Amino acid sequence: MRGNGMQRFTSKNDDYGFTLIELMIVVAIIGVLASIAIPRFQNNAMASRQVEAEEVLSAVYTGQAIYFGENSTYGNSEAQINVDMVGNRVYSTTVFTGVSASGYTATVTANLDNDATLDRWVITEASSEPTQTCNDITNVGPAC
Repeated sequence: MRGNGMQRFTSKNDDYGFTLIELMIVVAIIGVLASIAIPRFQNNAMASRQVEAEEVLSAVYTGQAIYFGENSTYGNSEAQINVDMVGNRVYSTTVFTGVSASGYTATVTANLDNDATLDRWVITEASSEPTQTCNDITNVGPAC
């Protein structure tokens, strides 16, 4: 700027882009967001797998009701009550206990987060709604 005694210093190569500190701040922000989001995503994914237990036991309840109507007793296995859940199941085995002409208990279990606690769901002839007796995600429940 001529005339007022001040000079403007400019380089011939104007530098464009981000400084290292700006990039480090962005990386730190992404790291903080990821540390919050990833565990929440994993918990939501595990919780969505619990829906499978309800579906399996609801099918068992319906199969047992049909089997009882035809045989006046309850069945001992999924095959006997004609329940065929195809595909890759997280809750792979249904265990029947207390099977008689007056009742049954069906239990499914799965390890959702690879720890010692199993996610456990139960249904009986008296209730059409499956009951969670141990939550593998929170490790809470009477059967934990």
